Amino acid sequence: EIKSEGNSYTALFWEYDPRLVRRWNVDPRPNISMSPYNSFGGNPIWFGDPLGDTLRGINETSAMRTQETITETVDKISTSGCEKLMSYFTIGKDKVTYDKIDKSAFDKTANELNLSDDEKALLNGYVTAINDDKAHFIGIIKPGEKYDLSKAKNIKAKLFLPFTGPTANAPNQSVTLINFSQQPATGQFHPLNSSFAPPRGMILAHEIIGHVLGENFFWKNWTTQNLTLYHSGKINMAEYLTREKTAMLSASKAGALASVQVYNLYLRVMNIKMEDYGEGHNRDSNNKPGLPMDANQRVAIPEYLKH
Repeated sequence: EIKSEGNSYTALFWEYDPRLVRRWNVDPRPNISMSPYNSFGGNPIWFGDPLGDTLRGINETSAMRTQETITETVDKISTSGCEKLMSYFTIGKDKVTYDKIDKSAFDKTANELNLSDDEKALLNGYVTAINDDKAHFIGIIKPGEKYDLSKAKNIKAKLFLPFTGPTANAPNQSVTLINFSQQPATGQFHPLNSSFAPPRGMILAHEIIGHVLGENFFWKNWTTQNLTLYHSGKINMAEYLTREKTAMLSASKAGALASVQVYNLYLRVMNIKMEDYGEGHNRDSNNKPGLPMDANQRVAIPEYLKH
């Protein structure tokens, strides 16, 4: 009966009953606010999970460039342990999708190599993105290079075409596009250096680990709280919708802080003697750069990278 046509679907990391909106196997990365058998957040129309979890290049070239970018960071972190650490960041048989990482094994390796808290946090960001319950598409594009998002494997292109980059973040997928060769930054990093061009790894970490994962982390926490209040009868639908709107705006702001924190995390790990004060992500009501962010907050490790 379970295997009757239409009653069971499988992907790389789940087996799913569409009648119950539940998976048959326990989620390897459970959310403490949900049943380990939950799938698609209980809403398969709004959320998607084509493989069960993934980070994916928009094409084979971008997947390979992403791997090279991570390698540059890993090599700086632990030259002697680079090969062992990079063995976790592998691209699957389709040549665009990153293989799921055994988090406990990765943590054990990080501890054996005596990585610092900063180094663990930065690498944990990539592990989290790869093991996330939404699809993250990465494009690293050379000037003048042609690409077609609509041809990316399993992408829901209508969510992102067109979008103003470098990152588009939706509930079930994100797309991050960055330049292969970065341009010199102006006025964002201190001490000011007009010739400083942020490395690809710095931009990739900022966008995917900072903005995308940061927004997701805070939005999931707050929307779960709102759902709990609504289902318990403590708030009505109108109040729930109001709280959800506030949660989305607050998550975007929290993600902006996280993106600055990840910039500074990368700078520390790579031993670049600069700091992002956060003016560009602390914008005023006219969307112009504002005041520097709190000095302690902007250099803190984001909460979701500590575990």
